[in-house]
Amino acid sequence: MAKHDGTKVTPIKPFVVQDYGDFVAGLLSRPGMEEALEWGTLLNDKHQLWDIKDGTAITEIQGPDGKIFMDGLKRSDLRLAWSLSIDWFNPQGNRTAGKKKSVGSIVMTILNLPPSLSTHHQVSMDVDDEVGNHEILLGHDVVEECSEQQCQKEKMRLQEPLTRNEINDIQKCLGMITRPTWHRGPPINLGNAAHSKLKAEQWRSSIEFDLPVMLFKKWGLHYDDDIQKAQQKKLAHSTMLLAMAVRWSMSHVTSENHARQYINYMRAYLECVKDIFPDITLRPNHHAALHIHKFLLRYGPMHGWWMFPFERIIGTLQKTETNHKIGEWL
Repeated sequence: MAKHDGTKVTPIKPFVVQDYGDFVAGLLSRPGMEEALEWGTLLNDKHQLWDIKDGTAITEIQGPDGKIFMDGLKRSDLRLAWSLSIDWFNPQGNRTAGKKKSVGSIVMTILNLPPSLSTHHQVSMDVDDEVGNHEILLGHDVVEECSEQQCQKEKMRLQEPLTRNEINDIQKCLGMITRPTWHRGPPINLGNAAHSKLKAEQWRSSIEFDLPVMLFKKWGLHYDDDIQKAQQKKLAHSTMLLAMAVRWSMSHVTSENHARQYINYMRAYLECVKDIFPDITLRPNHHAALHIHKFLLRYGPMHGWWMFPFERIIGTLQKTETNHKIGEWL
């Protein structure tokens, strides 16, 4: 953005940017990096996708000559593929009340590097920006909405998915779980308003392990005809369906079978939730979840295109000392 003062163009707001040429030169000067980038253009077996470069979105891109751009080692020049993220955040933190300020970041990451290098800092899900942390855990807002709704029209619907005593039992079980040092589970007071927003890793642990195991242990073995217990068993089953969908979608290797298994479990999960809570209104996020199986084939495994690396950069920027002079020279 710029304003015109006669014939002179003056920037409205200066900003810091890293020179692209200098960055690429510094990257290529690292020992073994150019070779790694070259080999990063090779495609894996067509039946298994190991990274974003194996998806059709990359393999079908044409270069200026009309030929496939990422064609392995069939040319003499080095070809690089990049992803671009543009995001805005509150530099004062998400919990700051009152007047807000907004800062933007434009970040690129190189896609040529093999997963062993490009995802080394992406596997950790300790994301500081909490606006988009849980979006990757598909359907979590359905579960959240289910926990708040009450039924007044049908006797077969649960009045509340979890009673206070049942929440207390789950919290007691959470406090008894022994986890690896690198694993971050949900807070032991899960279900109370006292704990802060869950990080992405905590949501993933809750959906993939903690809640499915606890609810199935508590409700999954009901065999009588009691209506209330039948509904509780359905709720435990729906949680297990969501866990399976998340597992298939977040695998570090994907394929047509992964995509097929994911969409089958996701559809079954949403149908089960609608059966338990007929009056629930699905959100746009749930419609988007029904397209994820296409993305797995077009862009490869999620670790190649999820937002966690960029969110982590925002978390680092939020911790930067600015002396409360946002948009000014320090």
